[in-house]
Amino acid sequence: MKHILFISALLITILFSANSIFGQNSDASMKTIEDSINTLSIPMIESIEYSIRKNSSDKIDALLSLALEEENSFQYSFDSLTSISIQYPQDSSFRFFTWQLMNSPDDFSYGGYVQLEDNSYIKLSDQHYNYNDAEFERGNKDHWYGGLVYKIHQFKGTEGNEYMLFGYHEKNRASKEKYLDFIYFEDNQLVFGKPLLVASKMSTNHPSEKLRHVLNYSAESRLKLNFDPQWNAIIYDHTVPMNTSSINPVLIPDGTYEGYQLKEGKWEHIEKMFHETLDEAPRPKPVLGNKQKNIFGN
Repeated sequence: MKHILFISALLITILFSANSIFGQNSDASMKTIEDSINTLSIPMIESIEYSIRKNSSDKIDALLSLALEEENSFQYSFDSLTSISIQYPQDSSFRFFTWQLMNSPDDFSYGGYVQLEDNSYIKLSDQHYNYNDAEFERGNKDHWYGGLVYKIHQFKGTEGNEYMLFGYHEKNRASKEKYLDFIYFEDNQLVFGKPLLVASKMSTNHPSEKLRHVLNYSAESRLKLNFDPQWNAIIYDHTVPMNTSSINPVLIPDGTYEGYQLKEGKWEHIEKMFHETLDEAPRPKPVLGNKQKNIFGN
C-alpha cells in the first residue's frame, strides 16, 4: 500500500511539474515525462505485487497520453524509454507505442497508442482474450490483438502504401506468440487485419486467405518471424509438436522455414523457403561482407 501511495504521489508531482512548464519549454516538459516513465517502469516490471505493477502501468499510460497531447509531440523521439517499444514505418507517417504488463506468470496484457504525423493519436484497448479466431478476425482501437510491436514493414499494395506489423505476446509460463498483422484506415477508422495472406499452388496446409498470421511456440524456444530485406520475403520458423501425445502440445521450431512473398499486392505463402534444416535462416550474402568489420560495420 505504501508503494502505491508513493507512486500516486509521484504521478501528482510529475503532472504538476509537466503542466507548469508546458507551453514554456516543450522539450523540457517532454523530458520530464520521459524520465518519469522510466522511473515508473522499474516497479511495473520488477515488483512482485500485481497492484504495484498495475498502478505503475496505469501511471505510464496517463503520462504518455499527456505527452502526446503536447503540440508537435510527434517530433519528440522518446529515445531514452526502456520499457516502451516505439516503431515507425519507413515513411514515418505514424508510430506505434506498446508496452507489456504481467498480470500473473500466466497472464499478460498490453498497452498501446498509435500516433499519426499530424500529431493526433489513438489509444488502443488490448482485447486479445476476446478473439475467437485471431487469424480471421478484424480488429480496431477497441478490439486490438495486443502485443509488443517489434517491427513495422511498409510495402506497395494495389492502392498505394500498405503497412504490416510484427508483434510478440507472452501467453503463459509455457508458451509465447509472435504474429504478423496489418494496420490501415477504413472510413477514417483504424483497422487491424486484412485478407492479404494467401495460399499458393504449393501450399498444403494454408487457408485460401487470412487476415493475420499467428505463431504459438514454446517459451523455451526462439522463433523467427520477420521481414528479411535480403530475401525480400517474410520468413518464419516451421513448428512441430514437442510431445505428440499431449492434447495441447507445445510447438517448437524444427529447423525448416516457411514464408510469404509479395505478388500483385498480396503475400503468397511459401511452403518451404530453403531445402535444408538450419539453425537459423541463411543469408544470400554476408551481412558485413568478407572484410572483418566491427559491430557498427566500420
